[in-house]
Amino acid sequence: MPWAIFIRDAGFMAATLGAWRAADAWQGAAPGLGRDLVAIVAGVLLSLVWGYAIHEWGHLAAAWASGARVYPSSNPASAKLFAYVKEENSDRQFFWLTAGGLGALWLQVVGFATLFPWRTPGGLAAILFATGGAIFTTSKEAPIGLRLPSSGLTAHRS
Repeated sequence: MPWAIFIRDAGFMAATLGAWRAADAWQGAAPGLGRDLVAIVAGVLLSLVWGYAIHEWGHLAAAWASGARVYPSSNPASAKLFAYVKEENSDRQFFWLTAGGLGALWLQVVGFATLFPWRTPGGLAAILFATGGAIFTTSKEAPIGLRLPSSGLTAHRS
């Protein structure tokens, strides 16, 4: 377990959640364009930080669950959570690694849409940006990783 990176990500997630809550409360106390913009920026940052962390930890959890060989990073300054060498793992493991990251992102969207307020600029920004991020990431990663059927058939390699 890459504890240093886990602590780093948990800290960033807690900090952005706190900043978003503070900005949303500040905006709600006396709405105005400046306060709206601060709340929107806080919602976007919350979605970015949480989306990155949840997505990458979803990849890692699914890789571990599928028995894939991964090499977790121990450097908290690294943006990369782990290394995955495709040649050392099966197509099934790569499929589940991809599905884990994408599934985690869509769980974030459901969580944000369920728990965050739709009526505030910061809440709406967080929900919409998380949804847009999940759509964008799915459009980029799904064609690569999910093209392999879970039945274990191998992909065409070039």
